Amino acid sequence: MRWVTLMGVAFMFLGAATCAQSEANTNGPDRKACAALAGAGKHPWSVNSAEFVHPPFTVTIEGGHDTGKTVTVSVPFCRITGMVKPTRESDIRFEVWLPPRADWNGKFEGVGSGASLGNIQYRSLMRGVMRGYATAATDNGHQSGDDPFDMSWALGEPPRIVDFGYRAEHTATLAGKALTRRFYGRPPQHSYFVGCSQGGHHAFMEAERFPEDYDGIVAGAPAYSWTGEMTGQAWNAHALSQTSEGALPPQKLQLLYQAVTKSCAGADGLIDDPRQCSFDPAAIECKVMTRARV
Repeated sequence: MRWVTLMGVAFMFLGAATCAQSEANTNGPDRKACAALAGAGKHPWSVNSAEFVHPPFTVTIEGGHDTGKTVTVSVPFCRITGMVKPTRESDIRFEVWLPPRADWNGKFEGVGSGASLGNIQYRSLMRGVMRGYATAATDNGHQSGDDPFDMSWALGEPPRIVDFGYRAEHTATLAGKALTRRFYGRPPQHSYFVGCSQGGHHAFMEAERFPEDYDGIVAGAPAYSWTGEMTGQAWNAHALSQTSEGALPPQKLQLLYQAVTKSCAGADGLIDDPRQCSFDPAAIECKVMTRARV
């Protein structure tokens, strides 16, 4: 029994070693092509590191509400980290994740982040590379802490505001596409950008300022008019502060939500087109009961 057990352990390690060796042989050319990108660059961007990693690859999220959480990638890929310095004050960091050449779908994807975050979006990079996209992300020119709405990095830093506004996304895109071309020996057939909130804002900037960067753009919930949005929020806060009962308590908001959903939402609980919703708040208005005098 002991001999059989030892033999089983030996075969297990032999099998693991054989698989590792087979994987190394399969990805050998990709590993060499990836390593060749270390130190690459063309002003204003440069590569800090280029490493071909094997699954499972785990990276820790830094910045935002998900700080400390991990993202695990189950496919091999070439991980590139780099920096862009269009100005002396700029500090734009980016990453490009490239699937093996045999698994590349021939496309490039740029991904945006949300709020005012200044960190690499590893979940978006993971989703892209696992679907065969050469995928790039940037920290938008600053590094944020746990608060996704922290704007202290912008105080007295006009160049970094420009980087955040549009320059970081554009320059990181150029770097990502150049590295993609070097790794695969040909440019991507199509390039797409996907972003929501702040990422939607960057999607608009790409479409308006640099239409040649991408063939298709998904701009979700774009925060594209900061002046208008901040003015609107200040106006609402001012209006609510003028009346003691102006702000609805959570209990009444929940009641209103349930009534609107019941009246206008579909089976999935979503309202497809608010313009088609004819809900009247008077339907849930409290009726004051009076007792008749005897």
